[in-house]
Amino acid sequence: MKTLKEFLDSPIYLDIIEELGPDNFNKELQSIEIQELRNRLNQRQFLLEGFNCKLYSEIELVQFFEQLIEYNRKELILWSKAFWQYSDETWEEYSDGEFPKGEELDIEDKSTILEIGKYSRRLL
Repeated sequence: MKTLKEFLDSPIYLDIIEELGPDNFNKELQSIEIQELRNRLNQRQFLLEGFNCKLYSEIELVQFFEQLIEYNRKELILWSKAFWQYSDETWEEYSDGEFPKGEELDIEDKSTILEIGKYSRRLL
């Protein structure tokens, strides 16, 4: 594999998606996902090596993600499921974000969430 697009269409990645549940992923958003993968690895590189580092090529990015999955498959799946559960629970409890004690929003400043079927919209 030489491109992130090929990686996202590969059995290595699709097996992870299948195990996590394909309903959690939108194939139409794959171009956004490719850019996010690139951005996240660039951020990691900047953090570890500083801003003057030479950024990975696309082939090196693919190799990084292949190795990450190969060595950490089980942990990636467990972490992803735990993160989604935490995000779902936190969103309902803190839809406007978390605030330190004494700095919480007043009742009239909080958002209202309208839900119709599986769709929701936040009104400010």
